[in-house]
Amino acid sequence: MDAYAAKPIGSRRLVLLTVLLLAATITTSAQTTPASSVLALRHPTLWESYREALSNGDSNAFGLTIAGALVALGVLIFAAASICDPMPKRAPARLVSSPPPPPEPSLPNPEFDKHLANVLALAEGSDDFSDEWFEREARQNLDVLLRDAHLIDARSAERELRCKKRSEQLEQLAQYAERLHGLVFSDTLKKLEAADTCQRRMLAEARRIARAAEARPKAPPPPPPDPVKMEAERRVSARQQELEALEHERQRKQRELEVEKLDRQIRDSRSYSKPDLAAERRQEARREAEEKIATELDAQEVAANAAEEKVARAQKRCVGIYQDPHILAGAKRARILEVLDQFNFKYDILPRGVAEFIEAGLEEDQIELA
Repeated sequence: MDAYAAKPIGSRRLVLLTVLLLAATITTSAQTTPASSVLALRHPTLWESYREALSNGDSNAFGLTIAGALVALGVLIFAAASICDPMPKRAPARLVSSPPPPPEPSLPNPEFDKHLANVLALAEGSDDFSDEWFEREARQNLDVLLRDAHLIDARSAERELRCKKRSEQLEQLAQYAERLHGLVFSDTLKKLEAADTCQRRMLAEARRIARAAEARPKAPPPPPPDPVKMEAERRVSARQQELEALEHERQRKQRELEVEKLDRQIRDSRSYSKPDLAAERRQEARREAEEKIATELDAQEVAANAAEEKVARAQKRCVGIYQDPHILAGAKRARILEVLDQFNFKYDILPRGVAEFIEAGLEEDQIELA
């Protein structure tokens, strides 16, 4: 394309061209033009020149005179047109468009930064949203995902309706991360899209696991407890408590015999002295106090042993439920809490792994209620 715009012909050029054409026409036709047609110009001076030229026998004098007058008139018109209509200035050459300057860095956006930090942390902890991580998380939260499947499906459907707008938002966020933090646009956009569809993908994995579990043959239910066996266990436990009580009683009597032996030795050492009735009363009161204290200690020890046995049995049953691979996570928590209620204990008596398992379930229930 030409660098200069096309300009229309100026008025001075048009007038000059017209005058010159008219002069040339009159000059070429001067010999054949009658005097009456020339008089139509109504210029007395030119008419006198014409008469003088005719009287001298010059047939071309009139045409030459008229041409000279028209040329002079054209020069004057050209000068006036030059003053009124000067030559147009040439338009400056259009430069080739240079590339736009690089955009200035955007201002920090706390909301964008928080969302990016959460997504990057989730990507780091999930090994860039690997399939193994999705399967592991789906197995751990299988009950919660299947229970809230309708909510996740509703959110996924709403995002599908806003798919184009959501894609533009994610691209804007990835561009922000690239400009302000220097992150790679494609990698950041991939992580943002994976985090956006994380719940839907985890629900699909949970449904796959549930279908696979239903397809497997179910394990036979545990047999009901045998009443005879339970009664035998109760008798064994009662007999064990009786034996422990007898052992404590034997130890108490042994201590009493030792105390009595010491008292006898003291009395024998004082056999030649006058008997002290007050000292004997003090000794007797001391023996009675020691017997009372020993009895209370024995009772407390029996109670402590019974409480310890109760805790041990509760722990054993809860650990057995926790280690059963055929029970789902939600059912495990419910059965463990039921056992603890029967024994009137809290979950803090359980081993560390089981207690953390119960505590994680309680926290999830609180979050869902909130």
